[in-house]
Amino acid sequence: MQAVRTAQWEAAATLISAGARTDLQNCKKRTVADFARPLSIPSYLQMGLDGDPSECQRVSSLALADCYLEM
Repeated sequence: MQAVRTAQWEAAATLISAGARTDLQNCKKRTVADFARPLSIPSYLQMGLDGDPSECQRVSSLALADCYLEM
């Protein structure tokens, strides 16, 4: 929810592609889709929220291809 609320589109795509649940509700009974509704979000993210994570996976892989991640 926070990634969408703060317009972190690639982060939201990565979370969706990793299997994050989009049906969870906060204490005010709002889902991530409720937060996204008034915003102009990218089409790949809308597809992910609608249940098709394929474009979120593509965007996530492109975003991660250009970064260095150390664990």
